Amino acid sequence: MARDPAAHSVLQRTGFVAVVRLHETYHCAPTGLTEDDEDRLGTETVARLRAAGYRVDCDEAFDTGARPAS
Repeated sequence: MARDPAAHSVLQRTGFVAVVRLHETYHCAPTGLTEDDEDRLGTETVARLRAAGYRVDCDEAFDTGARPAS
């Protein structure tokens, strides 16, 4: 299980896929996304994580001032 259930929830709700291994869990973007969809996913995820109170460092392309309601 994820170490941080709230972050795990945000990532799953925005469309990331959890990859569970014996000693680790991480998230990745689903396969088959267009470049525009990948950008949208990254930007939306940054916004939602920040809205939930997480500090997120990201590339300028994904930086957003949006804070959607959870």
